[in-house]
Amino acid sequence: MKKEENILTEKLPTYSQSYIQRIVDQTYDHFLSGEALQTAVENKQTKLINLLLRLRDFATVVEVNWASKEGDTGRLLFMWKRWSVMGQGLKKLVHYSRHLPQLILLLEVILPPSLAKVVESTLLLCPSGGEDHFVATDFYLEVQNFWLKYFYNHSGIGTNIERLRDVFSLNIPILKNLMHILNIESGMNVIQQSHKNKITNESINDFIRFAKQNNICLDEDKEEEFTPTLISDVYNEGIAAMKTDFTTRKGGLDCLKPTYMFDPDTNDSKDSGNLDDPDDPDDDTDNSDNSKKSNNSKNSNESKNSGTSNESSKSSKSDEDSL
Repeated sequence: MKKEENILTEKLPTYSQSYIQRIVDQTYDHFLSGEALQTAVENKQTKLINLLLRLRDFATVVEVNWASKEGDTGRLLFMWKRWSVMGQGLKKLVHYSRHLPQLILLLEVILPPSLAKVVESTLLLCPSGGEDHFVATDFYLEVQNFWLKYFYNHSGIGTNIERLRDVFSLNIPILKNLMHILNIESGMNVIQQSHKNKITNESINDFIRFAKQNNICLDEDKEEEFTPTLISDVYNEGIAAMKTDFTTRKGGLDCLKPTYMFDPDTNDSKDSGNLDDPDDPDDDTDNSDNSKKSNNSKNSNESKNSGTSNESSKSSKSDEDSL
C-alpha cells in the first residue's frame, strides 16, 4: 500500500471494494503463495524463508480455529489431512501423528458413507446455539464431566456413584443452568467464557515497528545484519518421512492404518487357536513326524507283544517237559 511510514489510526480509512481485493491478492501472492516461497529458496533469503514458512504453518491453525467455531467439518478434515502429513515430520509427535491419519482413513475409506457421515456430523456441536460457538464433542463432554465431579465432591460423604451416573449425569446441563441462575439471583457476576481474539490498533502499530526494526521481509541478507538460523519445512519433511517409511519399513505405511487392520492373517490364527492348517507345509512336516512316531510306537508294541508270546510258549513247553 506504500504507506509504511504511517501508523494505523483509530478511525479506519475507507477504500473501494476493488482496491481492497487487489491488496488482498497482492498480499497472498507476495507472502502466502507457493511461488513466493520457491523464489525465496532459490535466492537463499533466510529471513524471508523463515517468515513465509511461519506464516504458512500458522495459517493452518487459524483455518482450523475458524472451521471449528463455524461447525464446518469439511474444512476441518481438509486441514487435518495437511496436519497428518506435517505430523510425520515431527519426530516427538508420536501418538498424534498416528491417530489423526487413522481417523481420516476411518472416515473416508473404511466406514460406509452413511456411517461416516454420522461420525463426521458428531465431531462438532454447539451447546449454546449461538453463531460461531461450535466446540469439539469431546471438549463438551469434558465440561460435563467436570460438573459431575463438582456435584460428587460437594454432596457430602457417602455419595452413591450409581445415583450420580443414572440421575445426575443425565441432568448435568439442567443442574449447571440452575447453578448459574442461583448465582445471578444472589448478586454474583456470572462470566460466560467466550474467547475472541481482538487485535487493537496499538498491537498492529507495535508489530509494524518490530517488522521495520528487524527487517523481516529483507530481500537480501546483509553482512552487518543478524541472519537467523534457517527453520525446517515441516510439510516437506513429513512427505520425505512417509517416502522413507514406505521404502524401508516392513509393511510400508501400515502404521498409519487403524489398529485392527494390522496383520489379519496373524489375528485369524490367534483366534483359531492351535488348529492345524492342512495347506501349511509346516503342519505337514509336523503331521509326518507324528505319523512316524505313531508307527514307531506301533512297531515297539508289536515287538513287545511278540516277545511276551514267545516267553509264554517257552514256559508252557518247559512245564510239559517237567510233567
